[in-house]
Amino acid sequence: MNGGENDWPRFLRRLQELGIIDGVETLMRGDAIRDLAGPILEFQRLYKVLLRRWRNVTVDMERGEHRKALTRIYATSFPPGFRRRGSSRVELALKGKRDHESGEGSNMWSRLGFQSEDPAEDFEDAGFLGLMDLVAFVRRDTDAYQKILLEQGVQQVDQRCPVAKASLRVTAILYQHYDVEEEGRLSTSPAVPFEDEHLDWIVQPLIMRWDRVHSAALSAFLRMWTAAGADAHEFEKVDDLARILISRVLGDIGRKATAEEAEAKLNSATLQSVRKWQLEDLDAVFERGWGADLRYDTLRRPDRESTDRHRITRERLHKESVQFMQEQRIRCLLAGAWFPTITNGEDTARPESPSSMINAPTISSWRFVQLSPSRRHVHHSTHAKKPDTNPSITEMTQRIDVNHISSVVSNVRSADVPETLLQTPTQTESHSSSSKAEKKTPTQNGTGPSATITQLTIHGSSSGLRLASSADGERTLLELQTTDSTLASEWLDGLLMLLDQQPITADTHKMMHVIENWGIKVRMLSLEWDDVDWNDSTDADSGGGSTRGFVVPTREGLDAEYWYDMGVRD
Repeated sequence: MNGGENDWPRFLRRLQELGIIDGVETLMRGDAIRDLAGPILEFQRLYKVLLRRWRNVTVDMERGEHRKALTRIYATSFPPGFRRRGSSRVELALKGKRDHESGEGSNMWSRLGFQSEDPAEDFEDAGFLGLMDLVAFVRRDTDAYQKILLEQGVQQVDQRCPVAKASLRVTAILYQHYDVEEEGRLSTSPAVPFEDEHLDWIVQPLIMRWDRVHSAALSAFLRMWTAAGADAHEFEKVDDLARILISRVLGDIGRKATAEEAEAKLNSATLQSVRKWQLEDLDAVFERGWGADLRYDTLRRPDRESTDRHRITRERLHKESVQFMQEQRIRCLLAGAWFPTITNGEDTARPESPSSMINAPTISSWRFVQLSPSRRHVHHSTHAKKPDTNPSITEMTQRIDVNHISSVVSNVRSADVPETLLQTPTQTESHSSSSKAEKKTPTQNGTGPSATITQLTIHGSSSGLRLASSADGERTLLELQTTDSTLASEWLDGLLMLLDQQPITADTHKMMHVIENWGIKVRMLSLEWDDVDWNDSTDADSGGGSTRGFVVPTREGLDAEYWYDMGVRD
């Protein structure tokens, strides 16, 4: 606590030689943490004090230790045969002299990712702690460090990732994540009882492996930069992704996780997964800002809706998404579709046929079904072979009155179906003849891979038809079969919504959820950050309503052709 900064490295090396840091880290992850909470938290607090003091040490080119660290960083960037030359070159640069022999004295530090040719300026915020972290990264995997610089060297100047700048940003992120500036103001007296769930997030054993966590996080930063194809103007965007990655991984990994597990999670994270976390965090920010206005509540609150009609609510957006999907599904019925009639035939004429050919599913006919433009009748016709063109409404003599339909049910079963059955029933004639021939070629035994057959059964009342169930009196008006799950979802939910019933398939509910979420995002385009009183803690669910004064755009004043107000004003 009272020694000089020259004494700290020797003190830490002594602790490492005695195995104290490793021992404390093991105790931090152990099951007896509650009994040792006091001294462990005190040791952790003192370790943070040391990190903070290192950060407050200014990097000075005149100090031998600092100059030696910078020399190592620069010299290591060269292959082994050129390191001695690199060391002499950096000594000249640190003394303010230019290397006239190579002519590279003007960009020797910018090649490593520093913002200027005076590297001490870059360490103004991170201090000697940032220099130590960069040296540890270079020393830990020298080959990877040289490979990174070589890869960056062949890129355009504005597309190179500044390695040194990225290292200092990662140091700042870790410094903030572990709250190093806080000196551990919690009481660490052994007499104070600690709850196990509190200790799981108060005790931070990975801070004892600061250099390893920093190196893994920096590698993830560089990997995301390459995957995103970022340039110099997008450094802050990658910095935000690195902040989210470190917060998620180190925040969720748990107290008992080892440094190897933390490194593995940081190395396995992809750009797509981090961007997904970023969107989730953004949704959480909006949720905190607008609260109940963005939540879909199954319980109606007449008092809120009557006094605050202009607020966006999940309930209103949910209703709009249902209306949209209802119209979309019904339009699928108006367009019409082909459904095969699948039967299990028996080859009795050829007893020598293999057993797999017996009861093999076959297509006995094709049925075209279409909803009339008036939406009052379902027309259908059966054909022995599927024609090249769809029949018209006037050609289909068979029809079902929508008012006679009482229910629509589905049944899914697995079967080995022919290759021809796996073709999309609504396929057009735009495919080439070669692709058609390839699709029609049967596999061995004439069957294709196992697929699911969805059967839609329309029940209702109509004279002269076969009685489907004597128990409820309903009759089967029409049966449809398909192997296309999308087509089955369109027609099942389309028929249900035509009858003013709720959709039941997962595809339709997923689309409704997407439309609902995008409805929120589109409406948010007219909102600004200052529109929300972020300091207001009033909860709309507390019974008193919300006192926030922001105005949310609504559909008021728009005709039926527009769903959202994009905020365009004269």
